[in-house]
Amino acid sequence: MERLTQGRCSRDDGSVVLEFVVIAMGVLVPLLYIALAVMHTTGAAMATSQAARSAARAFSVASSPAQGLVLARAAARLAFADHGLTLPADALHLSCSRECLAPGSRVSVDIDWRAPLPVVGRAVAIPLHSRQDLQIDDMRGDVA
Repeated sequence: MERLTQGRCSRDDGSVVLEFVVIAMGVLVPLLYIALAVMHTTGAAMATSQAARSAARAFSVASSPAQGLVLARAAARLAFADHGLTLPADALHLSCSRECLAPGSRVSVDIDWRAPLPVVGRAVAIPLHSRQDLQIDDMRGDVA
């Protein structure tokens, strides 16, 4: 009986390493990808929020709506660049409650885009949206 037990143990030598490698590849690699995807999506969401806030502020200090749109796009692009992303051309939408930049009016900035997941690219993308509403200062006197 001892002989059988010893023979069985000698045939199992090295299988623990193989089992560990299989489990690591099957469990740890997907978990690592999920963590990477969550971090990437969180960064993209933060960039979207920062871009909307920065664009609204930049628009509110402009001397004309045309200049405000240029400043808003530049501020949003910069916010995305801070997070290593590129602002899609059609992602930024601006609207005003009344005449744009009139004292007391409100400007709304919406940023809608789809953030691609790492490795798989555009095949799978997470939709992201951020909205920032900002009231133009009532004491603003530089715009008629």
